[in-house]
Amino acid sequence: DPGNVVVDVRSLGSDYLPMADIPVPVDRYLEIGVERGASIRVSAFLDRDDDGEWDPDELAAGGVRFVLKRGESQAWEVALGADGSATLSSVRPGTYVVSAVVESLPRRAIQPPWHPVVVRGGDAGDVLIAIPMRQIRFTEFGETGSDCVNDTVACDDDD
Repeated sequence: DPGNVVVDVRSLGSDYLPMADIPVPVDRYLEIGVERGASIRVSAFLDRDDDGEWDPDELAAGGVRFVLKRGESQAWEVALGADGSATLSSVRPGTYVVSAVVESLPRRAIQPPWHPVVVRGGDAGDVLIAIPMRQIRFTEFGETGSDCVNDTVACDDDD
């Protein structure tokens, strides 16, 4: 819960300085507002059949980068690990918008829409993003033995 904490600035030692741009007498206490931090976990996968569900045969979107924005002034960029996820810790409570960095998407990916995520102090927000993949019809490309979805080849690799 948001609240106040009293800090004895003398207890910080000589190696630490207050981060606030306010005068702080060394022989006094300072009352500052505090709130519990939160975390946001972004997970993404290559949605071959465009159903929004992470099926067992669909790949994690490892290496794809996402931007998390809070308002107009704060932005963070995270790269997903091999498991298709990344966690941003110690964020302030609030509403964030998560969007993919287009240049980091696989060649045949379609940019997914942005996703809002709301976190409260002490909470962990999770967002799962399905990245649609362009599908090419059999008549245009593909072989009889290819992995098919409704007479199409789901292209989710870069070879």
